[in-house]
Amino acid sequence: MTASLPEIVPGNNVLQSLLFLRDRFSVQLDYESILRTGYSRFVHEGDVVVDIGANEGMHTGALLRLVGPTGRLIAFEPIPAMAEILRNKFAAGYPNCEINELAISGDSGMTTFALAEGVPTESGIRQRKQSAATSFREITVRTEPLSHYISRLPRLDYVKVDVEGADIGAIRSGESDIRRLRPIISMEYGFAGYSVYGHEQRSLWDLAASLDYRLFTLFGQPLLELSGWMSVCDLVIWDWYLVPAEKADTFPKVVAGL
Repeated sequence: MTASLPEIVPGNNVLQSLLFLRDRFSVQLDYESILRTGYSRFVHEGDVVVDIGANEGMHTGALLRLVGPTGRLIAFEPIPAMAEILRNKFAAGYPNCEINELAISGDSGMTTFALAEGVPTESGIRQRKQSAATSFREITVRTEPLSHYISRLPRLDYVKVDVEGADIGAIRSGESDIRRLRPIISMEYGFAGYSVYGHEQRSLWDLAASLDYRLFTLFGQPLLELSGWMSVCDLVIWDWYLVPAEKADTFPKVVAGL
């Protein structure tokens, strides 16, 4: 029996079902766990991966276990307390893990950073909308372009980006090397974050198209048309895959474990 994935058809797809369950039955899924399950199906021993917005290392640790001692992980986290947690967890026991206390941005230097009190995962270079934080505190953090860290890599297999709206700028800061290395990218992209950077729903679609990448949902559903993307962006999930066009045909079954 051959398994198949539902197509993106507004009103008849997985995301619409999730929306129904959320609104009618208050069902909330653990999307971080779903992302972790997804990348565990295409990140392998010996791979090179990048974790942009590592926070306290939920995905850092999972990715290190997947790439093993022959792989490599480069992590970025600008919040000093979170970066210290990462160093305590991984620096000593994982010589293949590089931890950088900085924010990935288009420029090298220092910038102000909005630290979300009590909810550090909602912190960013700009203060996001609709935050659960009680308040924001301004700190100063170092910034560097992604290209500074990946320009000399001979391979790059996966990039995880979760930086509260600055995600497009982070990828753009390493654009030439992304084009050369062709990693799979996962990205959080929702209105509360992207809007404060002047982006719109279709901005992520345009980024993917400019790189010759294709957009997929967190569940591996392909978004083949702009109209399909516009119908699901901000609907119920905020995590997406950007996949090189040459890998797009096989990606749905790989990420869904089929």
